[in-house]
Amino acid sequence: MKRICMFGSSMAVLAPCSLAIAADLPTSLPIKAPVRAAIYDWTGFYIGGHAGYGGGSFGSGTNPIPDQAVFFPHSLTGLIGGFQAGYNLQLPNRVVLGVEADVSLASPIDRPKLDLAPLNTTLEYAATARGRIGYAFGTILPYVTRGLAWGQTRVNINADDGSLLSSRLLPHVGWTAGLGMEMAVGGNWTAKIEYDYIDLARRTYGLGDAMLPDLNVDPRIHVIKVGLNYKLGDAALWAPSATSPMSGMQIPESPDWNIHGQTTVIEQGYPRIHSPYEGANSLPGGGQGRETLTADAFLGWRLWDGGELYFNPELAQGFGLNTTLGLAGFSNGEAQKGGTDFPKLRPQRYFIRQTFGLGGEQEEVADGPLQLPGRRAKSRCSAAISLSGLGS
Repeated sequence: MKRICMFGSSMAVLAPCSLAIAADLPTSLPIKAPVRAAIYDWTGFYIGGHAGYGGGSFGSGTNPIPDQAVFFPHSLTGLIGGFQAGYNLQLPNRVVLGVEADVSLASPIDRPKLDLAPLNTTLEYAATARGRIGYAFGTILPYVTRGLAWGQTRVNINADDGSLLSSRLLPHVGWTAGLGMEMAVGGNWTAKIEYDYIDLARRTYGLGDAMLPDLNVDPRIHVIKVGLNYKLGDAALWAPSATSPMSGMQIPESPDWNIHGQTTVIEQGYPRIHSPYEGANSLPGGGQGRETLTADAFLGWRLWDGGELYFNPELAQGFGLNTTLGLAGFSNGEAQKGGTDFPKLRPQRYFIRQTFGLGGEQEEVADGPLQLPGRRAKSRCSAAISLSGLGS
């Protein structure tokens, strides 16, 4: 209804007109809540694996064993690989507190680079238990880390011709610090890149019985690692903020990368046996137990249309009965990969494959080891370029 107000006093005009306008308005107006973006929730337990490259020093006169690398020169660790597990707690202010433990294992010896020396030093493994603190920018988490480190070194005593005479082992305990960045990549998976400095306390090897002076081994190691973590549990990966009415949503898994794995453990043993002619080439009569462990990962990444990068690292450790390494599969068909007390990392395959479609009917490709899901032409040709020639 239209109203006209005419008064001589300006004060009188304001009151009646304002009442008239208010009478025409609805009794209540809907208030629209502010829209806020959902926040990625980093809270939870996770497990994962990593690979990378390390270098550093054991100190003067230690003659580090050159370990194999892939794209980089040999070093005192070479290519490294291992496992990690941890827990994150994301606070309301997006600060993320966490704890993580990991173990990193070195590569086998790069024998062509091994020079004759009275002794050689190598790192068997390095492990850490660390605290982490970071700030979550949605699906990206930069962080710093620091904590306890420990490991084990080995000193090999060599004959004049370079053959091994004996070995000594000592544990080390020290500290570590580093920084990194982690990113959610789909589903329950996150990827990370991390730098760590590992300072293991100096230990002294007494080598007087080998007619050698005592040796101080002081490991100081720099490591760059890339890894994947899998968040455990079924909790939603996206959570609304404290002031947001939005429901959570999940990051979909990408068809442009995949990961598969397998582990084989073989245990062997026998009880005490009658062995009157026991010798170097027979089984010990007192009985024995042996085991081997192999763990493989199959990583794939689609670089472009038809172009795929695959990486297949493997950890292997152990011996067959009487420290045999195969015997055509008699003692243990996996033992030819082992031959070490601690697992060693070998990059079994790393290559780029390009597939060229020739047109015509398409087929569906299932997800699998060394195979990314998708569609491809039934008529096609493929070419693979091995990257192993780029390694040392």
